[in-house]
Amino acid sequence: YGGEAGGSTTYDMVKQKMTEKNYGEASDLLDQMLAKDPGQPNAWLTLARARDANGQKPASIAAYQKYLEIKPKEAGATGAMLQVMVEAGQCSQANTVAQAAASRLVSQGANALAPINFSWGMALECLGEYEAAGLKFSQVLSSGNARYTEPARTNVQRMKDLQDLEEYKKKKARQGG
Repeated sequence: YGGEAGGSTTYDMVKQKMTEKNYGEASDLLDQMLAKDPGQPNAWLTLARARDANGQKPASIAAYQKYLEIKPKEAGATGAMLQVMVEAGQCSQANTVAQAAASRLVSQGANALAPINFSWGMALECLGEYEAAGLKFSQVLSSGNARYTEPARTNVQRMKDLQDLEEYKKKKARQGG
């Protein structure tokens, strides 16, 4: 999950709840842990994942933000938070956060930035910016990040298809029908 958070008995219970897909109880236990010691990054990350899995998108984003306050250079967690933001309909905010994160973390290289750029592409798609989204997915495709290669390839083609559809609709509208 979020790695080890001190090896506590409570965290062992959290891992068990997560394995059982009992995300509500895992979240409750994590809330108790974090109330006692809010400086546990792995507990914040696990809480973000539990809340996301439980459909609590805004609460998941808030937990990711707490995690990223402690670990600001984590591109993977940033990408995951951006994905949750897109799923929550916060596409404009995700676009802004992605742009800032990509600039701030550029020194990590294209492979490490793949999760951010992939989710940035999803945010751009959500905003109807298919050409820009396609460019982000192309960056991911050329990054060499194996986890994102196939999804990026699929999305590059999908953005081309969406651009073609938009162009067809405009042409049809110009023709009066």
